[in-house]
Amino acid sequence: MALYPQTTCFYKAIVNSLPTTGTDDYELLFEDNSYADNYAPPLGVPQRYVIAYKKSS
Repeated sequence: MALYPQTTCFYKAIVNSLPTTGTDDYELLFEDNSYADNYAPPLGVPQRYVIAYKKSS
């Protein structure tokens, strides 16, 4: 889950690319069913706004 840019809400996303340094952003694909593949185009999110989320079974 990550803070969606320009909002105060956290949404589910998958990591498209990991940061290479401590100051780089994560590149994330946020879930969005308005796109054919169900993911919005990649967006950069600062590391401090990304949290691990494990789907419960």
